[in-house]
Amino acid sequence: MHYPISRRDALAVLASAAAFPWLTACSPGGDDASGGGSASAAASGPRDDEALALLDDVANELLTLFPELATSLGLDTGARADLKSRLTDRSLAGMERIAARVRTDLDRVSAFDTTGLPASTRISFEVVRSAYGTALEGFALPYGEITVGSWRNAPYPVIQNVGAYLDIPRFLDTDHRIVDATDAEAYLVRLESYAAQLDGELERMQAAREMGVVPPGFLIDKAVGQMTLSLQALDGGGPLVESIERRTTDISGDWAGRARALVAQAVAPALERQRAELQAQRASATD
Repeated sequence: MHYPISRRDALAVLASAAAFPWLTACSPGGDDASGGGSASAAASGPRDDEALALLDDVANELLTLFPELATSLGLDTGARADLKSRLTDRSLAGMERIAARVRTDLDRVSAFDTTGLPASTRISFEVVRSAYGTALEGFALPYGEITVGSWRNAPYPVIQNVGAYLDIPRFLDTDHRIVDATDAEAYLVRLESYAAQLDGELERMQAAREMGVVPPGFLIDKAVGQMTLSLQALDGGGPLVESIERRTTDISGDWAGRARALVAQAVAPALERQRAELQAQRASATD
């Protein structure tokens, strides 16, 4: 699915994913903020436009895979408003879908002949090739937390410094903007999806344990300790409820009450299941 995206936004998406400084293919002020965008001061022919359109499409596909990125970049509006109610699928099937999309888009980018294109556009293509190619090397492993273009890869999907239990509460509070009832509703949908994320990670934790991939004991101890603190904080709702309560004082609705119910009925039990899995792994772990 392709949504109109400005040239600067497309590059921002791919640059964020690749954690790499890009030379933007657009001239300063050359984009239309409404989303259509002018092609580029450097783009002067049909092949240039075709190349930039491909980068746009790859960026849009990346946002679909990682809705949190769309929110963090302020791109979960307009035609992409549905992304504001979604979170990345961290299950085994979700990881397979991400890997398949990355493979498809890498093939598309690699097959495109960039000869004669502006240097900035050629660099953009090379960054995508590098980031996506490296990601696919990671996805070829049958375990671990693999990112697309980020430094934050890990041999375990959940451990003391990796996992939705660390990322999502902070993300919902700092990046998920709430200015109206639609935003608040999206927060609640994401809160419910957060529980599904935790169970998706649990599936991968269990699959890794069956392969014999178990974290060292001292890391499990740290992760269990942090999860225990998180579970204690969720008693009564905790930060996940406080965040929406604080930001909906002028928005009609029982937002805090609904969030509290989701935390108690879905999020806390899912996090407890992850903690129990780590405790089970601890029995066979060494240092």
